[in-house]
Amino acid sequence: MSMSKHPLLYNKDNLRGGDSLPAVNGGYTTVYIEDVELYIASVPSFNLMAEKHRDSIVENTEEFIDKDENEYVINISSSNAGVDWNLEIYPKNGKNYSALVKKIRIEYESNPY
Repeated sequence: MSMSKHPLLYNKDNLRGGDSLPAVNGGYTTVYIEDVELYIASVPSFNLMAEKHRDSIVENTEEFIDKDENEYVINISSSNAGVDWNLEIYPKNGKNYSALVKKIRIEYESNPY
């Protein structure tokens, strides 16, 4: 089982990250706020039968809400080159976006082979 922790890249609209370990048997990403587990999202297996990279991409999108009613949308794409995720954040109070971003951590773990 492999677990990776990568710094998130963020701009005014979202947080992005990724891992070069392909999800052959799928996996999951866990979203944490201040080290408290907020949500677990499924990472799909990539298309093993694809001949080209672009044909191997499989995506999953999930939406969730935290206890403070902030809304999130996570998009996870899995390919033969690895896994990428993009977390969009819609704070209930738009002014607390930067404070919220600093509290978020995402970990990816692939399922065992």
